[in-house]
Amino acid sequence: MALSEIACDSDASSQEVRLRRSAVLTCALVAATAVPAAADAPGHDLAALHTRIADDLAAGGALRAHVYVALCDNDSQGIVPVKNRKICDGEAPERNLYWRTGGGIASYLRAQRYRELEYTVLPEGPIAIRARYAKELPAGAALRARGIARVPVELTALAYRGAQIGPAMFDFVRAVHQAPAKASAAPHVVGYIGHDYFLDAYDPLELERAQAGNSRVALAVFALSCLGQRYIRPVIERPNAHILVLNRGLTYPGAWTVGGLLAGLARGDSHAAIHRLAAQAFADGMKKPVATMLRAFASGP
Repeated sequence: MALSEIACDSDASSQEVRLRRSAVLTCALVAATAVPAAADAPGHDLAALHTRIADDLAAGGALRAHVYVALCDNDSQGIVPVKNRKICDGEAPERNLYWRTGGGIASYLRAQRYRELEYTVLPEGPIAIRARYAKELPAGAALRARGIARVPVELTALAYRGAQIGPAMFDFVRAVHQAPAKASAAPHVVGYIGHDYFLDAYDPLELERAQAGNSRVALAVFALSCLGQRYIRPVIERPNAHILVLNRGLTYPGAWTVGGLLAGLARGDSHAAIHRLAAQAFADGMKKPVATMLRAFASGP
């Protein structure tokens, strides 16, 4: 089957069978598949989240984002093997598709002139690299009315070795559900980039433990991962967790989208406006029509 022929089946049961055949799935190099838009609620109220961000900024803090990146890996993930094995070696982050190519998050942040605050290579354990970046973004009208002209952004990116995609996904889910130990350092945005682990196999008990938290802190959540709207949404839903972007179909998880999300939050935008900014950023990165990208992403509760 050619990659271009992979599509979502409208029949739920047959789709389940097809999608679980992980050898036929890829989140690596497939351009966004146009899928009919569902009935989202793009105007969903983000007031509590905007207030939390504004209060932290007024106290001298930053807009904080934590992004969990499962490095692309031909050998341990259920993707169609990428011909260029060098960019899909989950033990080589410095040339990995999701970290160092044009759409990889580390390269994207460098291109956007984020300052590198930390770049720690870890020789052992699930995480290969821990990196922290900072940049100032212009504030929107709501923040300017509170005397905030610029929004400092701090982004922490964790690169998980390809074979450690399970811990990457479960750590992301935990970050959504568990109440922060220190509110002043807790992220306002939690995201995941990589292959959709739930299209392969997973440990139900570990997933249950990952969802065991009871946080009600206002939080922005996203996942750039194939069919996340179907498979990831159910495990990240909770009160006050505002899902900004999920992939509807088979879509390369390019980090350009992250820039649109952060710009929208700094402006105090609605779900609908953030959705459009994210889609526009992805369209620019992929050199695709923005209308197609708008259909590729789900947003809202």
